[in-house]
Parts: sequence; C-alpha cells; structure tokens
Amino acid sequence: MSQLNKDAFTNARTGLWIYSPLVLFSKELNMPAWQAILEVYHSRARILYADCFKENIAGWKRAARKPTGEEAELLFTHIEKEAAEAGGSGLGSTARKMTIKRSHTLAKTLRNASGDKKSVSEARNHGSSLMACEVFAGAIDEMAPLISQEQNFVVDYFHATSLETLDFVDVVTSTPPERRRGTNLLASKPMDPDREMTRRVTGVMDEIFSFFTQETSQLLDWAVSSDPIQGVGVLVALSKHSFYLADTAQEYLLQLLDQLSMRLQTLFAKFVDDQIRAIEETKVKIHKRKGVIAFMRIFPHFSAAVENVFSSVARADYDGQSESVAEVRRLVDDAYSRINRSMFDSLKVIAKESPTAGAPGGGTHTAAARQGGADDPEDKEMLNYNVLLIENMNHYIEEVDDGGREGVLSEWRGRAMVERQEALEAYVGRVVRRPLGKLLVSD
Repeated sequence: MSQLNKDAFTNARTGLWIYSPLVLFSKELNMPAWQAILEVYHSRARILYADCFKENIAGWKRAARKPTGEEAELLFTHIEKEAAEAGGSGLGSTARKMTIKRSHTLAKTLRNASGDKKSVSEARNHGSSLMACEVFAGAIDEMAPLISQEQNFVVDYFHATSLETLDFVDVVTSTPPERRRGTNLLASKPMDPDREMTRRVTGVMDEIFSFFTQETSQLLDWAVSSDPIQGVGVLVALSKHSFYLADTAQEYLLQLLDQLSMRLQTLFAKFVDDQIRAIEETKVKIHKRKGVIAFMRIFPHFSAAVENVFSSVARADYDGQSESVAEVRRLVDDAYSRINRSMFDSLKVIAKESPTAGAPGGGTHTAAARQGGADDPEDKEMLNYNVLLIENMNHYIEEVDDGGREGVLSEWRGRAMVERQEALEAYVGRVVRRPLGKLLVSD
C-alpha cells in the first residue's frame, strides 16, 4: 500500500532555492510584492498538499481492521443496551458472555500490551490490520513532519522571520546560485519574538492547510465512532506530537493539535460519564442479586482494552512512563478511579438491597453493614451480603491486570483485597457463631 513520498516534496523545492535571495530583495524593497509572491505560493501548495494528504488518509483508513461488534461488549453501557433489548434479561446474558470471553481474546493484557515492537508503518506495509487509533497515529506521524517542514521552508525561503541577520547582499554573495540547496528543514526553530511575523507565518500555514483541520477532525470522528476506547490512543498520538513540538515555532501545528485534543477530551469525559451512569443504573435494574455482578465482570476487559490501545500508540513511551503521555495517563487514571468508585459503591448497594440481604442500618462500608445483625449468627441477610462482596472482590483481584506496576489499577486491587478480607472475616465469624454460639457465650 503506497504511502506519502516525502522525498517528492523535497525535490519539488530544489528548483526554488536558487531564487530565495530575490525573494529577500522583494521583502526589503517592496513588501506588497513580497506578500503577493507568498500568496501565489500558498495557493499552489494548497492544491498539492490537499490531494496528497486526502489520498494518504484514505489509504490509512483502508488498512484498518473491520469492527466485529465485540467492541461494544467491553463497555458498561452494553449492559444497559442488552437489558433494554431483552426486557431486563440482558444482564445475565452479558455476564455469561464475559465469563467465556477472557481478556486475552478481546484485548492484550497490560503485561503484553507493548510487546510487539513492529512500527505502525511497518504493520501497514505488511498488510496487517490496524486499530483505528493506530490508523490515526500513523497518518499523523506521516503528515505532521511534512507540515512542520513546510513551515520551516516558508520561514527560510521567504525570509519570514525577524531572527535573520543577513541582508540581500550577504545572501547573494554567501552561496553561488548553482550551490543553493536550501536549509535544514528538519531542524527545530525557536519562537520568533516578532508576534506580527509569527501571525503572518501562521496565516500562510492556515491557507496552505485550510483543508487539514476538517480532514483530521473527520478522521478523529471515524476513529472513535464504533469504539470510543480508541479515543485514548488518539489522545496519546496528539499528546506525543504536542510534547515534542513544545517551545518551537510550530504554532500552526500546536494550535491544531490542541484543538483536536480538547475536543476529544470533551468526548472522552462524556463517554466516562455514560459508563458511570450505566453502572449506577445497574443497581436499580438488576434482578438477580448473586454471583459476580455484570459490571465487575466487564471492568477487567475494559481496562485491558484501554491499556492495549494506550500502549499500541505510546509504544516505548508507555513502558517508560514518558512525560510525553503523562497528561493522557492522568486522564485515564482519573477515569479508572471514578469508574471503580462507582462500581464498589454500587456493589454494596446491590448487596444490601438484595431480596435475601436486607440488612438494617448499614452504610457503604462492610464494617458498618455488619452492625445491623452482629448479635444474630442466624442473620442470613448479612451472610449473603458478605458472600456477594467476597465473590465480586475476589473476581476483581484475580482478573484485573495492573501490569505489575504501581498506579490506580494497583491501588484499587489493594482496596479490593481489603474489602474481601473484611467480608471474609465477617462471614467466618458468623458461620462459626452459628454452631458454637452457645459455647462462646460467657457464663
């Protein structure tokens, strides 16, 4: 599958460099003429980039794997959807499906998430199917450097900077025409202190890439349309480019990346809110209040899918916890914390309100819930409450993969262990008191 020919852009500029001193001459003596030359250039360049970039984006999208429908089963909102379609019976169906489909069949685990070191471009060239976030990242990885180089070309060729110290005579005499091969367009440039000149350059870039904002916005929508989790990988791609362009003169690219990132963060926040709402509504709609609750079955697969998407784009930055993806990690960890808090709280409400576990008194903590029937070893409501907590916390501990590293997932696994231990101690205490209660009563 063909990709952008980066050398073609370099070759197209080769014949122009010989005239760069004349452009400087126009700038020094006749600014309107210099501006007119800029306008002619960006009108021609826009057509070239629009055709090439649109074709490139289409090529990347063709390399994407087709949605299977299983993506929705990784979401908590799938419980709600199934329940609506099946008249309330979808919870059990989801639980059975999620029991059969382990995390390693729906998504790589955290420990293996970054094990495949083949680059996205290599995978595309070998005909491998790519996740939507990898398609977005691969397309941006190809096009963003070309945009950066184009801005450097505009600055150097048209002398659109206040940092240049040479005048026309210096430029003409420094290099003979036949040896004018241009400047190093790959090198980063510092920000120009002349804000008017910076705005002028950014305006030229807006004119050349006027189509690009819409194309990337549509590509973003496409990436998250069938699987919102892909948005995490898209955020990682945007974050990495923004990080490495920081403190450079690439204001056009930085503004574009920031706009896309802010829009996606808004979509991601709504996505997380929807997941939490689905979890909280489960405690109202659920009828069968025993065994491992559906949202507790889903979370290990959900988190594994999120980390798989994260690592597939972050790659080495994922393993090293790089600053380039630190903001995305904070965003994801905050989502984990909110979702887990909702799950744990909802689980305790479900346990307390079970038809066979109507414990009096209780708050949300196991110790408080035990107060209602602490003196009655025959209190089956509290026994069932503790059993439900033990089953669900044990499932969480066994199934959630924290990758062996410190973090939010590790923290919540620790909380699950504490909850399981408290519930287990309460359960054992009650079970022991049932046959031995009279013996334990002091004389």
